[in-house]
Amino acid sequence: MPCYGLSALDSLPPASSLLPRVAAALLPPERMSLADWADRYRHLSSEASAAPGAWTTLPYQREVLEALSPHSRYAQVVLMWGSQLGKTEMLLTLIAYIIAMQPGPILVVQPTLSMAEAFSKDRISPMIRDMEILRGLVADPKARDAGSTIFHRRFVGGHLTIVGSNSPAGLASRPVRYLLMDELDRWEASAGAEGDPAALAQVRSAQAAYTDAEAQYKRIAAVFARKLVSRAQYDQSRASADAAKAALDAAQQNYRAAQQSQAYTVVRAPYAGIVTQRFVQVGEAVQPGTPLIAGISLNQLRVEAQVPQSDVDAIRKYARAWLLYDHGSKRLEAAKVIVFPYADPTTHTFTVRLELPPADTGLNPGEVVQVAFMVGSRPRLLIPDSSVMRRGEITGVYVVRAGQVSLRQVRLGHRFGDEVEVISGLTAGEQIATDPLRAVAWLVKQHAAKGV
Repeated sequence: MPCYGLSALDSLPPASSLLPRVAAALLPPERMSLADWADRYRHLSSEASAAPGAWTTLPYQREVLEALSPHSRYAQVVLMWGSQLGKTEMLLTLIAYIIAMQPGPILVVQPTLSMAEAFSKDRISPMIRDMEILRGLVADPKARDAGSTIFHRRFVGGHLTIVGSNSPAGLASRPVRYLLMDELDRWEASAGAEGDPAALAQVRSAQAAYTDAEAQYKRIAAVFARKLVSRAQYDQSRASADAAKAALDAAQQNYRAAQQSQAYTVVRAPYAGIVTQRFVQVGEAVQPGTPLIAGISLNQLRVEAQVPQSDVDAIRKYARAWLLYDHGSKRLEAAKVIVFPYADPTTHTFTVRLELPPADTGLNPGEVVQVAFMVGSRPRLLIPDSSVMRRGEITGVYVVRAGQVSLRQVRLGHRFGDEVEVISGLTAGEQIATDPLRAVAWLVKQHAAKGV
């Protein structure tokens, strides 16, 4: 009697038993509100809830969950909500529903990056672990090659990104379909240089919606060109794309308006310095031109001097001046000399402003200093300051002539760096000893040799 082996096809169940399963798989998801879905599938974790276990929608939560349902007519829901009333749990419920029923890119924005990390670890992870409907859908961030992290979790059909409002890179990196913003009153005023984080996140969400609607319209248009879909379907897809484009334009306009409004709240000085006076207080209304604060910069000092009318032409001609400080022993040339084009009607003097170069002078705003203006040119006799011998009120130099050294009293003027001006007592061309101590030692030696 022949024997026959069983093939793989012989072990399959009859086709009649497979048809119901295939039909069930092809059926669209059951139409139910988010509140009903939460009552059936949501589970509260022991780490995040004082009453862990099955979720029960409270009366005051039902209207919110109904508005967040996928079949709701609302595109945006804003909550002004008291604390400890289940707002975060409703947010988690919406995230779970999206992952399980309507997968797509989700962006959750928390006030700070540290709060985003805590939200992912303390709320998202326990929810995924305890909800049976989510098991196997979300990649474990600890698994190797899972492509998931604490801040970016991948799931079937989308991903969940959690960022802080103070993270401009997280807000600007990718478009999203679902945008969930938590604790807006605690957000940063600006996401770095990107501006208002809420407006920026809304632009990303509108961009994703427009991209999906435009792609859907192009697919319908291609099929409509072959007469495979109705005109009504084509018109509906085109209207959806146009509406998404209008929403994107509105979001971008709101973002630009938010940036402009935020720019009005920032006062930037043209220099780094210290605030010395405040003219208005927080909350006061001001008009353009109203002084707000006064400040000083120690790196950009300037000096104002009143000069007589007779010297103005020469000062304007040469446009050179020096600041004398440290009792006149140090000089600093001004980087720029500005002569005001009008005189004081009472004193008949002109104001001259000296812009000083950055230098460590030790001067402070408000001090009185001396200023020297260039009003002409003449020869000046300069000698090294180290060659001057000072004995009380007497200043002199050792003059070398015909092999002899003699002390001569001189009258000194202003210092110029390491040199000093000789007003009288010395003429150009005479030789002097640059080291007074060696000159004295030479004289002592000469006198000893002569027996003096």
